[in-house]
Amino acid sequence: MLHHACSPLGAAAGRFVRSLLKEFSLQKGIFVDFVCVSPSNAYQATIFGERVTAHRLNVYKGKSGQFSMEELFEYQAKSYIFILRTSRKIKYDLIHALGLFPESCTAYAFRIRFPYCVSLLPTDSAAASILTGGRPESLESFGKEIMRSAKAVFDHTAGFSKLAAPIAARKYLEAYRTITR
Repeated sequence: MLHHACSPLGAAAGRFVRSLLKEFSLQKGIFVDFVCVSPSNAYQATIFGERVTAHRLNVYKGKSGQFSMEELFEYQAKSYIFILRTSRKIKYDLIHALGLFPESCTAYAFRIRFPYCVSLLPTDSAAASILTGGRPESLESFGKEIMRSAKAVFDHTAGFSKLAAPIAARKYLEAYRTITR
């Protein structure tokens, strides 16, 4: 599972990710490697239950609350290398990209080896731009190709409040089960 932010980074998206990881940790038979950015700029592994690990990669995160393009590209490169290395030992059933750019680009790169799904998040301005045509033609067509090639696309653009995130995570989990059967 890929998303650059995980609580404490990422505000609303970070809360959703944290709720999702907690829900996954309660499920039997589901193992999750979640790849995100470390808040301390050093690799950290955070374990949720027995089967969920958040791998926080050492991507330099500046002082700003928003991720810069450079930080996102560094995350994309390091998450690609992480999956490449770990998939030598682990056969992943699915790669789940939480966000259209840059996460789904990484998942798309592995499309021959693993099926993938994409979640469009309310904080994913890149997805909104693609869907509304606000990006250059080549990026728009690439975003649509990523979504066409995905095993599933989840639309979470209605938003997540602090209270709604755990409910959205449980609803997502129900849909996730149908994909991996």
